[in-house]
Amino acid sequence: MLWVERGEKLWSEPAGKKTLACASCHKDTGMRGAAATYPKIYRRAESSSTSRNASIFAAPRAMGAEPLRYESEELLALTPNLARQSLGLPIATRIDGAARRAFRSDTPPTICGADR
Repeated sequence: MLWVERGEKLWSEPAGKKTLACASCHKDTGMRGAAATYPKIYRRAESSSTSRNASIFAAPRAMGAEPLRYESEELLALTPNLARQSLGLPIATRIDGAARRAFRSDTPPTICGADR
């Protein structure tokens, strides 16, 4: 639970040029169920994303902060914190539409940020 507790603290700490915290936009249960929808497949990029990738790129951009480093302490703390918010919910990953190829092919799509 050490990482989850650290993630809860980071979730509420303002960061970046806009001095926003994750909790500034995602109040209370704002992310409940989000982790259960990953991985996601994006048609335009023909790539997949995980909740970890969203934490690396999307959240810092909205806050005016630098992307989190892969395997950084911040990311290792935020990932289980995000997952914990979906605890007990059914997995809701879509395997139709743009995702169909990834789930029915011998060649899975690339993972966003995997080379970073």
